[in-house]
Amino acid sequence: MKKILVTGATGFVGQHLCEKLLASHYSVRGLSRRGDPGPLPNLPSRAKIEWFKGDLTEAPTLLLACQGVDAVIHAGAMRPLRGTGGFEAHNVQGTKNLADALKHAITQPSGPALLIFISSLAAGGPTPERKPLRQETDSDSPTSTYGRSKLECERILERELSTLPWISLRPPSVYGPGDDAMFSFYKLISRGIMPVMVPRTPGLKSKSLSLIYVHDLTHQILQVLKTMDGGRSTPSADSTLLAKPENFRNGTLARNVFYVTSQDSIPVPELTRTIARAIGKRPHAIQITPFIVDALLQIARIRKAFGFTRGWNSEKLLDLIPDRWCCSAARFKETFGDPHPTPLEQGIQTTATWYVKSGWLKSPFNSL
Repeated sequence: MKKILVTGATGFVGQHLCEKLLASHYSVRGLSRRGDPGPLPNLPSRAKIEWFKGDLTEAPTLLLACQGVDAVIHAGAMRPLRGTGGFEAHNVQGTKNLADALKHAITQPSGPALLIFISSLAAGGPTPERKPLRQETDSDSPTSTYGRSKLECERILERELSTLPWISLRPPSVYGPGDDAMFSFYKLISRGIMPVMVPRTPGLKSKSLSLIYVHDLTHQILQVLKTMDGGRSTPSADSTLLAKPENFRNGTLARNVFYVTSQDSIPVPELTRTIARAIGKRPHAIQITPFIVDALLQIARIRKAFGFTRGWNSEKLLDLIPDRWCCSAARFKETFGDPHPTPLEQGIQTTATWYVKSGWLKSPFNSL
């Protein structure tokens, strides 16, 4: 597979992904509403990309975009930070439009042979009770509109792409240079505030979550590309799923889905302490109790009912209710190989360095 179409190429993950693909000697076609988007902070090789003017919500533009490529990586999505209004139009309908375009493209000699969809842990939901980690065999129970939209996208692929091999990767929170979601933690801690989320579960010491460093995610996407293209001819002897294209055609949703992580389970206090060390701060701990979260959620819902869409985001507040957002990447490792993830301290430090150099953070920080 030599030429790859990337949707969401100008986004946080998309920029890092395109740069990784180019460094690995792939040709990249980037889907962008404006065509060439101009300079991007995490895509210094932008000029090497074939920019294609198109939009997931405009079906006709996708027909040509899908022609003449060997694989498609669908990383375009409306994120929770942007509100809920675009989830149906952009995430769900956009994926349906792409699936329709792919069904047409694969009938042509130059059509793609693989689709990789960048989904989310939110499509599965938080860790089930009495289990340490969420796995692919667990029932999906998304708690947010965003998570439900991602799950519906996967179901669309299951229904529509009966002859094209496809794989859905479900990363947890993705962080790294250019990320504006995790940046809120860095910003609070740089101001001397360390939020401590109090668990709802009696006896539980702290909330915990899975994380994935953006460079690890792009590396794991490349692992899938190379494996499906014959790069790993002999999977491990105990593998229950040989990573061959035919195994991901006409498959069930559970078989096509993989959780991916850098760290399967990190206590939130460990994460905030690691950030504090990276930026050289000793912040004051402030407890955020379940009562406070519930109150903020009610206020956010009232604001939304009265048409106030800016400010507090009820979608993100919903994510604060469960005590554990942890998933296992064991099945991915078994199928595609060990991704050798970045240690938490290294990823957090590199991200902090980028924030400072880019002017997002003004505070000096110390090396770990």
